[in-house]
Amino acid sequence: MNEDVKTTMQEGDPNSNHNTNKDLDYVIETLAAGTVEEKSNLLEELRTGETSDVTLIHPLVDCLENEHSRAVKERVLMILNRLMPLSEFREADRMLRSSDPFVRNGAVEIIQKSDIPIIRFLEKLAGDRDKDVRKFVIDALSREKSEQAIEIIRAHLDDVDTNIVYTAIEYLGNFEDTGAAVKIEKILLASDNFMVICSGLEALAKIGVSGRREEILKKFMNGTEESVTTFPLLKYLGAFGGGEVFDYVSALLDKNPTMFTKEIIDAVSAVLKNNDGLALTAGLRRKLEALQETTDNSVNKYAIAKLLMKSSDSGADSSDQLEKARRMLQDRNPMMQLCAVEMLADIGETSDIEQLEEIAEHTDSDELLEAIGDAVMKIETRD
Repeated sequence: MNEDVKTTMQEGDPNSNHNTNKDLDYVIETLAAGTVEEKSNLLEELRTGETSDVTLIHPLVDCLENEHSRAVKERVLMILNRLMPLSEFREADRMLRSSDPFVRNGAVEIIQKSDIPIIRFLEKLAGDRDKDVRKFVIDALSREKSEQAIEIIRAHLDDVDTNIVYTAIEYLGNFEDTGAAVKIEKILLASDNFMVICSGLEALAKIGVSGRREEILKKFMNGTEESVTTFPLLKYLGAFGGGEVFDYVSALLDKNPTMFTKEIIDAVSAVLKNNDGLALTAGLRRKLEALQETTDNSVNKYAIAKLLMKSSDSGADSSDQLEKARRMLQDRNPMMQLCAVEMLADIGETSDIEQLEEIAEHTDSDELLEAIGDAVMKIETRD
């Protein structure tokens, strides 16, 4: 490449006429019909010369679409990475519509890597006829929690493509967008698509608003099928449920006591926290106690023990709880010991300190040591 062409590529400006027709023709011809070596040499000169001439975008994208050499395509992308943000992502929409996955992914990479705000570009593409382009728009906006981004994603709740609808619901849930709650409820209650149902239930749980709670509970709590919708339903129940949740999870435990253990514990704990004065039913307590005894999962065993401790009947004898904590302290399972220590922190007596300190001498668990230290301080302060 001659020095005049190289200088043009280095100093090009979108608003200048530095390029001669000969220079541009040379670039277009080489990118379109040159050998792999000729293209590589030209692209290397453009790259090292740090060209800023955005008129090169079109022939570069043409080359990207038609080229078979992976090495050449990757060099083209390196130059487009620099040029496209200078031109408000000129021809990025064309790349997103390409039948070549490399070209589509290249456009996504260019846009995601850019430090320049892309909201105006994405807004133009939000109503694109290509569903993959619309999907890309909301995926890109999911990382930008701004009112403008949220409004664009909200508009896709009415998208004709179901995949885009449930993706939009998911992102609005992550944004905790209270303004979308009513529309999400409407979609949820009208849909029989399990992905829409899952995303809708989970989104509402995150948002924390559900004016049509009774309708949703009536629709989705009729059975105890082990379906994929059970997991998000338990999250919804944790956010909005009351005493009716206990019968539902009891039925789940009867059908399969291990499949939903963590989700049941989380849901029941949340319900108790959100409803002052509500207590576990005797039947559910017995099932949780049985599960605590039989499960091999230490984390679940600990979580159940803690739940049962916090949900003790108001009329229960505190001495029973204290004796239970002391027995658990002798358990060989570190998670059960941790639960016992946390219980003793709340209800333990001075006579328990010696046993706590003995446990501390024989454990290598930093978490357990820290909990014992906290428990001893609380007991001493209380007594």
